[in-house]
Amino acid sequence: MIFTMRNRHFVFLLLICMTVIACSKKEGGPFNYNLVKSKLQLDEAQEVAFDEVVDRYMLQLKDMFQNGKGSQEEKMSKAKNISALQDKEIEGILSEEQFVIYQKEIAIERKGREIHNMSLILEELNLDSTQTDLYKSANEAFYTTLRNNHDFYHGKPDVYLKFYHEIDESRQLVFKEILTEEQYALYQKLADKYKIGQSEH
Repeated sequence: MIFTMRNRHFVFLLLICMTVIACSKKEGGPFNYNLVKSKLQLDEAQEVAFDEVVDRYMLQLKDMFQNGKGSQEEKMSKAKNISALQDKEIEGILSEEQFVIYQKEIAIERKGREIHNMSLILEELNLDSTQTDLYKSANEAFYTTLRNNHDFYHGKPDVYLKFYHEIDESRQLVFKEILTEEQYALYQKLADKYKIGQSEH
């Protein structure tokens, strides 16, 4: 099964919430801005301006989630509005070519870099239709479980990582069942290549 629009919204909300855990540090949080910047090839002045904008809006998001009121849907809407304002300021810093790259990369970050990379792995595995459906279902179950247990690990990065790896063991068991030995060996290589379950910061 493929993520519904509602599921994608909640993934975005989860990633934004995790920003609070990281206390808005550029090297932490759910969005890998160092990776984004490396693809943009910023000059020194652009990098200073880029960091200032990102830091300022991350603080706004942090304050909104820590002190703001409203439902998850309302906070999600506010988070998307804050992110849109950030993107508008970033556009003024970058060239047209750089902003095209930024839009692509920040969309991946907000969807979830790892979810995106798991889709790239799927393409490279070249599975049949049945395997593809089971692979997608295993991933949706994994990320749904991760998302639904946010309150359990919120504000506890070590607990989050431990929980992540515990439920990933179950996902790996499913992969071993649906993939051939050769395919699973390739999956492991690709998972290492795309740093699945690892920090890219």
